Amino acid sequence: MTEKDWIKVKDKLPLPNMFVLTFGKIYGMVVGYIGNEGKWFAKYTDFETGEPYLSAEGTVTRWQPLPEEPNEED
Repeated sequence: MTEKDWIKVKDKLPLPNMFVLTFGKIYGMVVGYIGNEGKWFAKYTDFETGEPYLSAEGTVTRWQPLPEEPNEED
């Protein structure tokens, strides 16, 4: 992953509700998506409980598509 792989949100947004890799000022690099209303959501794991949750805090500045899943036969 290089700097040129990142897309600035001011240049282009991903499709709504499609998980992508995001980079923001508060949380750094996390998986997230932009909702239908234009608000970003980041997917996290609670370190105490291990439960996943979504957060709408922080500002996303860049994003990129998630990589392909690995081949199970490898």
